[in-house]
Amino acid sequence: QAATQAATEAATEAPAAETKTLYVNQGPTEFFEVPWFNAGPHTYVKAMFETLIGMDNKGAATTEIGMAESYEVAEDGLSAKVTLRDGLMWHDGTPVTADDVIWTFTFIPQYTGACQALVKGGATNIKNMTADGKTITFEFEKVNATQLQAFTQTHILPKHLLENANKEQFQQEQFWQAPIGSGAFKLESAVMGEYANLVPFEGYWGGTPNYNIYVTPSHMDSDPNFVTKVLDGKLDYAYTKSFADVQALTGKPGVTITPVSVLYTRWLQVNQFGQGNQLQDVRVRQAIAYAIDRKAITEQVFQGACDPGDGTITPTGTAWKVEGLEAYDYNPEKAKQLLAEAGWDSSRKLTIAYYYTDQQTVDLISIIQQMLAQVGIQSEGWLVEGDTATLLNSMPEDRANVNSASNVKWDLMYGALAATSFHNYYDRFNSVYGVNNTNPTSPEVDAMTDALMFTPDVEGQKAAYAVLEKWESENLPIIPMYYQPIWVVTSDKVAGNLDLNNLGNPQFHWNMHLEKWNLK
Repeated sequence: QAATQAATEAATEAPAAETKTLYVNQGPTEFFEVPWFNAGPHTYVKAMFETLIGMDNKGAATTEIGMAESYEVAEDGLSAKVTLRDGLMWHDGTPVTADDVIWTFTFIPQYTGACQALVKGGATNIKNMTADGKTITFEFEKVNATQLQAFTQTHILPKHLLENANKEQFQQEQFWQAPIGSGAFKLESAVMGEYANLVPFEGYWGGTPNYNIYVTPSHMDSDPNFVTKVLDGKLDYAYTKSFADVQALTGKPGVTITPVSVLYTRWLQVNQFGQGNQLQDVRVRQAIAYAIDRKAITEQVFQGACDPGDGTITPTGTAWKVEGLEAYDYNPEKAKQLLAEAGWDSSRKLTIAYYYTDQQTVDLISIIQQMLAQVGIQSEGWLVEGDTATLLNSMPEDRANVNSASNVKWDLMYGALAATSFHNYYDRFNSVYGVNNTNPTSPEVDAMTDALMFTPDVEGQKAAYAVLEKWESENLPIIPMYYQPIWVVTSDKVAGNLDLNNLGNPQFHWNMHLEKWNLK
């Protein structure tokens, strides 16, 4: 703990010009984020931590990266054996053991903070774990179609530093001011809200990198200084979801912009909890969908770079999307009719939470408010800053213990999901995973999501997925806004380190081999 505190208090300037340095953004503003909340969008997570098993650029499990030397899944899918590599080491010099793995997967179901459904579900499905030396045997409750993927996105944390951590205040632990991982880079120094300097970890099993990583702070999904940093040579690898950034950087010398097609959906979550909440009426949710001209938004705000959302949360043109369901094309008169039928209280003002800080989002929230106002729905925006995971999941006093312990402070939340597979779009609605804070769970919905997650054959999973697509389109627990690619931006300094034709999803922990990069 003394080493942790010393690393936090140490202050250094940006590395000298002669030092090889990779500049990245999405650094910590108040703390380093618990990696289970977002499995890999922060480059520092990929650099400092390791998952149990690696994931390649196609989303498949691999042992080219990760802690596992090998793994074997039983033929019936109800157990697996994972053997750790020799020589795994935490940044403080303590050996990584099977106990760290078992502690991590034991702690996650107890952790009350937000986790990705994939991570939470993978841990919840584990019935028993035993260790024989460096081999861990996992026994599963059920066959889980995404169990291996869960292993590829679950970062193992050091038991010896966290076994007494408060599961209810985990993000506030001192550890997250200067965390200890086992990845190729370790934290040398950090000043929250200013910078974090990562240096090579000599004890990394895959070899020692020959450069530093200098991380500047920004929100996970938006950076108001993105363009300036790139043009000033202070951002060498990053991704953006802002088409405005892409427009500003297109054609600039020394800058390469690569679109990556991923399963990524921006949406409005609808909070259906609370006594007398009219958002529980499906007609009101449908009215909101009809009131927002998503096609105009994608054409005017994104100049056609994104596809407008329809009645399902699955992106247009992808393999498992069910076509022919209600698309909720812009129809303000239909919206007014549904609101009248539902007896909408026009004096009510909805709170629209959002956590992206770019101007494009600010403008978009304003557009949504104007469109809702045209059909008689008042609203106000709420920019969530700070501990986003906690704030978005906080329960207001006036809704405490009403209908569900999952009440939140907002009515609509403009957010997103990046999915590693189609399953991840709907597993969040299962009551077991504990990541659904807006939509009441039910045995019927659990049965539908169980059929998707626990059916062994792919055709059976697709059939179950189609049932969920229809349920989503009819009930709109989430209102899709648009589907978009992600744009990876690189400087000439990293040319040759990435195959730009085969990039993995930058929002997940994939096989980037950061330890092998040679910077120009």
